[in-house]
Amino acid sequence: MLFRSWAPLIEGATLVMAPPRIHQDPRALAEHLRDERITVVQLVPTLLQALVEEPAFAEATRLARIFVGGEALSADLCVRTNTRHPDARVINLYGPTEVTIDSTHDEWREDRQISIGRPVDGLIAYVFDHRMALSAVGAWGELYLGGEGLGRGYLGRPDLTAAAFVPDPVTAVPGARLYRTGDRARWRPDGRLEYGGRIDDQVKVRGFRIELGEVDTALRALEDLSDAAAVVTHHGSELSAFVVLRDQARPVAALKDALRAAGLAPQMIPTRWMRLPALPRTTSGKLDR
Repeated sequence: MLFRSWAPLIEGATLVMAPPRIHQDPRALAEHLRDERITVVQLVPTLLQALVEEPAFAEATRLARIFVGGEALSADLCVRTNTRHPDARVINLYGPTEVTIDSTHDEWREDRQISIGRPVDGLIAYVFDHRMALSAVGAWGELYLGGEGLGRGYLGRPDLTAAAFVPDPVTAVPGARLYRTGDRARWRPDGRLEYGGRIDDQVKVRGFRIELGEVDTALRALEDLSDAAAVVTHHGSELSAFVVLRDQARPVAALKDALRAAGLAPQMIPTRWMRLPALPRTTSGKLDR
């Protein structure tokens, strides 16, 4: 938070403090962005998803940079944001608190896939396999982060610190450590990182191993949905989809057919579908599963 407060000030910009809990009211937030002539804003994707539906968001014509982080960013959301603000740059941020939050970044472009990009200056990123060997380009593994922004550990919790902050097996710097993010990632040939969801988001439903992140991505790519999330319910026996429909009359069968047409494996297509007016959020605006 300190970094986000000081960053605009050291660049000579004005820091506008948003009213408390305004993120819980997308219409009020959109009007705030418009009325205060905001040029740079940072949001979680769930909140941006709600904002793009508000007329006042399109009227916030001063927006030049829209930083998005805290959750996986979908191409559909980027396209819809770009439709309302074609001159604004959408920048995807990734990073845990243990490594000063914003650890990697990538600017969205319509001609390439979304990624979490490359490490910011002063940080390093590795993708290791289960043997702690560097993964080849294109191979999935666990993402580890290190460098100048790395925390020292958890106060008063040496057990957690030892499990999460591990020796760096690559560098020759004595005492260098890395943080285990618990996230799946892989390097693309162009040197950018692709996010693959949480390692612990891999669930087993009816004997099949399923990545919830992959199901979420497929759901959010459907034109009929403005938002969606996959959740395992009924004591792990069913894969359920919580969806916010653009057209409430749209039958669920059509959504299933669209997922099949998109090439999603049969075991990854939700069997239970629940319509909601909006997905629940935490107090910070993130999706509350």
